[in-house]
Amino acid sequence: MGAFIIRVIFLFLMIFITSCSGDNSTQSVEDIGDGDNIEPINYTLHSTGNSNINTAPQGGIVLMGGSSEDDNAMRWFLNRASGGDIVVLRTSGADGYNQYMYQDLGVSVNSVNTIVFTEPSEHYNIISLINNAEGIWFAGGDQSTYINYWNNSAIQQAIKNAISRNVVIGGTSAGMAIFGDCVWTGEEIIGDFLDIPMFDGIIFDTHFSERNRLERLKGFINSSPCDIGIGADETTAITFDTDSLFTVYASSNEKKVTFINSEMSVQQVDSSPTGNGPFTIDDVFPSSIPTGLISKTMMYDSETREYLIYIPSTYDHNSPTPILFAFHGFGGYNQYFINTADFRTLADQFNFIAVYPQGLVCGDGTTWNTHPPGGDNKCSQDDIGFFGALLYEISGNYNIDASKVFLTGYSNGADFSYSMACYQSSLVTSIAPVSGLMPMVDASSECQPSHATSVMIFNGTNDYSRPYNGIAGYMMSVDQTVAYWSQYNNTDSSPQTNIVGDIENYTYLNGDNNTIIDLFKIVNGDHYWFNLSYNGNSMEELMWNFFSSN
Repeated sequence: MGAFIIRVIFLFLMIFITSCSGDNSTQSVEDIGDGDNIEPINYTLHSTGNSNINTAPQGGIVLMGGSSEDDNAMRWFLNRASGGDIVVLRTSGADGYNQYMYQDLGVSVNSVNTIVFTEPSEHYNIISLINNAEGIWFAGGDQSTYINYWNNSAIQQAIKNAISRNVVIGGTSAGMAIFGDCVWTGEEIIGDFLDIPMFDGIIFDTHFSERNRLERLKGFINSSPCDIGIGADETTAITFDTDSLFTVYASSNEKKVTFINSEMSVQQVDSSPTGNGPFTIDDVFPSSIPTGLISKTMMYDSETREYLIYIPSTYDHNSPTPILFAFHGFGGYNQYFINTADFRTLADQFNFIAVYPQGLVCGDGTTWNTHPPGGDNKCSQDDIGFFGALLYEISGNYNIDASKVFLTGYSNGADFSYSMACYQSSLVTSIAPVSGLMPMVDASSECQPSHATSVMIFNGTNDYSRPYNGIAGYMMSVDQTVAYWSQYNNTDSSPQTNIVGDIENYTYLNGDNNTIIDLFKIVNGDHYWFNLSYNGNSMEELMWNFFSSN
């Protein structure tokens, strides 16, 4: 045992002396575990250069289609490391990148450390190298091995942390494939692995023309939530600036990068030895954004979530656009609810986007969980988080006015809109629930909005499912809800009153930030999405007049 300890100490002293000397030599560290309280390293480290220094990397991403690297794109990568330390991650091969990056390309970097994983490892030495890197490169190999070794590990988290601190990153072949919002592992398509916002909705493929992968990439788009595929030929590189502008490099002008969208439109961008670009994805697909009703899916919390989105004929991608979410009731489906709560004509007339999300099946029907996970919910899905993720995804695809995010819903969907005004208040401008109740016992302690919020309420006095007087111990009465929001918004204590037939309208004005509470009490009204007329306006028209003013 004593001899073993001496051997370990000597080995690490040699590495330390070499790294401090500034030599371009390479040292290799093998597994030193003997089973006696010493953590097995489970990797090989090849180090070239000096001990760690701290510089300010410039960020950016370079992706290559496999085979040999493009030297000019790799110089772009190294320059953006600002003379710092490079870490190469791989699960096969050896130290081929060390001399190439450290000396052959003529770009000054402080060190190159290649880590070859022989099996999954979260060794603190690896974490330390990643934490101190200014550039991270993923070698080719097998992306499924990368996923299996690193997914949900400290290595994956360290990489994500590096991306957050603006480290320049890149990869080739399998090292490129893992960058997408959707990732082909060789056996299946999984969700986002590295969480890079500029690649939301994108899946990558490599060795593209050489292996005739056009139809494969089309299949990836058809069978995944991603709606753009990018395929790179061998020896071809794409550099992405931090503002998402990209440039295509290759030593041969015959090499290309292929782009495919969800409509199966195929576009190609030529390469150049000095870089062809910069471009944006909008430059590649310059046609106008499709309007009308579109059915979409997204992955959230390991569930495929569905939604219908209506893009008005007047939509202009250069102008921020209001958005309205309409949530169906318990047991409902958005494909039917859109015909009941139909905002499409108004959306075309007043230029807003209407979204109809689909709830998940829970027990004997579809539902919206109105409380955070672990709360008083029927099932386990995180619908509150899903709403935030859905708004984020739509905002990435369309120009959304974040100051005009409106919610309505029926029954359980109305309850859910109340919850969003409490739990996702920072995302919500105003709400208009129909035949629902605030799903709380004491809103003053359970609801924590971040701003004054205008609320329009429609309830019938003979509602069997959501009684006007509430459900004791579970849901607040309509009058309690009005009192809570009136007090929170600091409105007038006495409402303006107007009665038209069986409809009693109570409006509380002059709240903070000009907010109002607008109650429509339908005398003898049942549990409906009301087909009413009030001063010549339908309920949907009343809602939009309210939303557009609040």
